[in-house]
Amino acid sequence: MNTVQNLPDHFVRTYDLPFNVADFCKIMRSKGLSVDKHTAADYLVANPFLFGLSDGMFVTRAAVFNGYTFSFKPTREEIESGAFFVGHRCVPFVDFEKKLNEITFAYKGLKLISTTRRFKSDLLLDHFALFGEEYALQIIATDPACSFLDIEDDDFVMPNTLEVTCFSLLPLIRDGLKYGDSLLLTVVDWDKSIISIQIRPDSLISPFMMDDTPMAEWNKVLESSLLDTFDRLGPASSIEEQLSNVFFEQRNALDKIGCGSIEEFLTTSEKVDFEYYGVETRLWKAGEVVPAVGEWNFIESDDKERGEPAFFYFPEAVFDCYIIDEVLNNGSSIDSLIKKMYPKEMKIGTAELFVLKTLLRHRTAILKKRYNKFSDFDAIGIRHRVLSLFRDVYEMMFRIDYAKCDLKKMPQQELVVLSQLYAHLTAFMQSLAMFSEKIDDLDMLEASIEGMEYNFDDIIDILNDAVARQHNNSYAII
Repeated sequence: MNTVQNLPDHFVRTYDLPFNVADFCKIMRSKGLSVDKHTAADYLVANPFLFGLSDGMFVTRAAVFNGYTFSFKPTREEIESGAFFVGHRCVPFVDFEKKLNEITFAYKGLKLISTTRRFKSDLLLDHFALFGEEYALQIIATDPACSFLDIEDDDFVMPNTLEVTCFSLLPLIRDGLKYGDSLLLTVVDWDKSIISIQIRPDSLISPFMMDDTPMAEWNKVLESSLLDTFDRLGPASSIEEQLSNVFFEQRNALDKIGCGSIEEFLTTSEKVDFEYYGVETRLWKAGEVVPAVGEWNFIESDDKERGEPAFFYFPEAVFDCYIIDEVLNNGSSIDSLIKKMYPKEMKIGTAELFVLKTLLRHRTAILKKRYNKFSDFDAIGIRHRVLSLFRDVYEMMFRIDYAKCDLKKMPQQELVVLSQLYAHLTAFMQSLAMFSEKIDDLDMLEASIEGMEYNFDDIIDILNDAVARQHNNSYAII
């Protein structure tokens, strides 16, 4: 049952027609929820379940991917075991927030039985790669069948085999499915993660991959489209987003019965491969370094604006964490809090400072009514540690901006890691600001922040040296 409060979320998960901000507001009002256009625009632009169209229009992932057809070939081990694991096979066609064991697969209208099977760990990791090499093991560990895995343990050693949740292939095997055949999958209901399966016999696909076969043409379109988005959209926020952009833009060419599979494409393409992007991985031009800066994020600015507080505003969760840590726990004043939040070189104008102080006082008043230090006890230490690293990361970002550094001449991988640290720390603070809720994965957060501290230590000297070199070169005699 949908309440008025979750109407927007239900809408973006199910609406099947293009719409704009005015349409969204009108539909919300018809359901009893009043939303102003500015708030609605912010919500829609930032929503990961939407694709932007031209002229201010949007379309939901549900509208794009419902009815989409894709494929993959079960491995020999899966055929022999009579069941398949999901892995990354459904990326980017299903809800990326859905746990893999919660996806429903149906064959001839009947739900495939969920079961468990044991496979070699290396095989599993290979088939989770589209989530990012750095996240594959974490996602495997969320499988209920792998609940025993304690990947945060300092002494953790990857077992040679793992038992994971799978879905039975026996009904398909009885109908003739054999090794070499593909499974042809169609998204029936994106919101509920329901997928239908049928068999595509190997005999329907040319074993020689001739240039004129449907699969070969599909591979060519996918390859050229990926290369195009690399130049236009850059590395995006994840491999999932990279692929979703391509399959959205190229639906007419990629959504077909003769489709190939992303897995097989990546084993044959000589132009696209997995490449490191800071502490993460992305699909990119094979053998090339994924740059931190490109046309997708390069915005020229007036020199007068460089070094000014154009980015003094943080997400609300960051402000809340600062307030909880400094004001509510340490008794600091708003003025002293601001001094800790921003580098001393940052010039905050009178008008901006008034807005900032007003915002902080407003959030402090709200948090004082809700904050319970006793219930927050476990999170106090980790929040302080996160904020300490966040300050260091932010100050480094500011120094680069303040020194008017040419980003294209900065060490690219270190710059990538810096931006990733900022994003990850900001995401952590979304959880740490919600002190009224128990944080179940506090140990994982603590292990993660330790890893990020190591990552920052690895890059800080390199970035400082790069800033100093550019600063010194600015005084060179012409």
